[in-house]
Amino acid sequence: GADGGGGEPVARAEPRRKRTLYTRSYGHSDWVTCAAHAADGRVLSGGADGKVCVWSASGPARATTLLGHVGSVSCLALSAPHTGAAQHALSASYDKSIRLWSLDRPAEASSAACLRGHRAPVLKLVWAAELLASADREGAISPHLP
Repeated sequence: GADGGGGEPVARAEPRRKRTLYTRSYGHSDWVTCAAHAADGRVLSGGADGKVCVWSASGPARATTLLGHVGSVSCLALSAPHTGAAQHALSASYDKSIRLWSLDRPAEASSAACLRGHRAPVLKLVWAAELLASADREGAISPHLP
């Protein structure tokens, strides 16, 4: 064959086409960079557009957009579900901040708290019970106490 090995010819890849972003009714306007699954079935996504979207657990694909970051969202973490307790989410960003969101009423959601202190983009979050720690691109790890 054309590949010199006697097998099937090798297909050549077509040149890449320019990527176009379209305006949508719901969701991100740029790449999705991270996602997390809530205990109640909702899915959260973070994007390069700085948005956190909370996607409905059933029915048509609909999302509530949480705004507050001015840089790409790098990771998400969810609180452990507890009976009768509010569900919360954390988002970390290239804007060097961590935001706390209440998921009980996402349609009215605003950032409940904003943690600052990193000198570089925050790339990782660990949230377990009363422990919250974050790490940034410079290698700094910050524990956050309640």
